[in-house]
Amino acid sequence: MGGLNQLGIALISSASSADVECKADHLNYEESALDIYVINLDKDVHRLRWMEQQLTAHKLDYRRIAAVDGTQVPSDPRRSHLGAGEIGCLLSHACAWRLIAQAKDEHGLVLEDDIHFSNDFGALIRSMSLDPAEFCVHKLETFHANVTLARKPTYNVRNRRAHKLETNHGGTGAYIVNKKTASHFLNYIDLFDEAIDIELFDPVRRTMKNLTIYQWVPAPCIQDFLVGEPRNRRSLASNIGIDRSDVRFYSAKRSQKLEMVLKSRLRTVYTKLYSAWLWQSGRMRRKIAFG
Repeated sequence: MGGLNQLGIALISSASSADVECKADHLNYEESALDIYVINLDKDVHRLRWMEQQLTAHKLDYRRIAAVDGTQVPSDPRRSHLGAGEIGCLLSHACAWRLIAQAKDEHGLVLEDDIHFSNDFGALIRSMSLDPAEFCVHKLETFHANVTLARKPTYNVRNRRAHKLETNHGGTGAYIVNKKTASHFLNYIDLFDEAIDIELFDPVRRTMKNLTIYQWVPAPCIQDFLVGEPRNRRSLASNIGIDRSDVRFYSAKRSQKLEMVLKSRLRTVYTKLYSAWLWQSGRMRRKIAFG
């Protein structure tokens, strides 16, 4: 690998009145079609090696962002319901947004350090031509969720299409934003009081109601714990896990077992009827596959 170029950048807005220092190492391989940022805690050396191995194989240059340790961030009453991991995750992504907003290139790709890529990932990234002026996020990963999409795609690149996403789809493991959008995020961050994937990808609960999300289909990225074949997983457990506020609160409410079973058995019928109705209005229900 090439030499390291240390960057020190102060984040103006944070979870508290104290500033959070954002640090990134520039790791040179080859010139990329856009700037790529890998968020990685200092202690997780093996996870960085995994990301470096993959990105090098795809001939992609990247910068490592030293992730914020949420346990070291002063408490904030606005986010008291969030776990330390969620707060650290939010502030780490904010570091990426600041770097993107200040960069020369029009777009930046943000990656968490437990991502798997499709075989054509490098070629896909180098083939993309995206609108630098639109307030939007291009979501590249999947949680194997059933989501509602606009039926007509907005972008077509290689064998993939990007559709407008109309319903929630969790995860912030892999997404692209332009400089304008990154700057808007930094302006809004003091208003964020939910986990970052809710603030970006849940149209009901997020702060920014006018944000457009494009879901790439099939998704070229997936988090390690969702990889279908166990032998292909790298045992990269989530650094948030059960510390997520929605998991903690939802788990506390799981008392009505019968209701959950009934919903599960009726879901197939409901999904088919709902999908037929969506199709008539130019939308569709789709389970987002990886590959």
